[in-house]
Amino acid sequence: MANPPQWALDFTEKATLYYNELTGKDYRTPTIQWKKSKNEVTTGSAFTDKNLVIVRYGTYLHKFSKHKISLRVNHKLTLAHEIAHCFSPTHHHDSIFWRIAWDLYKWAKIPMWYAKWNEGWYKKKSLVVLKQMKAEAKSRKE
Repeated sequence: MANPPQWALDFTEKATLYYNELTGKDYRTPTIQWKKSKNEVTTGSAFTDKNLVIVRYGTYLHKFSKHKISLRVNHKLTLAHEIAHCFSPTHHHDSIFWRIAWDLYKWAKIPMWYAKWNEGWYKKKSLVVLKQMKAEAKSRKE
């Protein structure tokens, strides 16, 4: 197991501060474990009872014809997804979880096209919630 990179530790702490400020809650910063993936794909797990996030970092990136994405963004998306689990321990991939995840992706400046592509194949509900959030934001502006 490798030590998490400093950017990931900083990201996790800042994400926790951001989300606590956004919600008025007092979540603890999750502990991160950083492991090399057994294959080339980046994956993650959250153990909410331990406030623990494990990122198994890979080196494979899907090849997009028009867009370039870095491994850092790929790893950041995985980390943000798992942090969202820690902020919603009783909500596994439901609409409450996805609202938190999309808020974190937007805050982290993860390209939305990439987040939608990555999370859309994973769980179709994620895209339904994103569409609802956009409609709510639009109606608040009107």
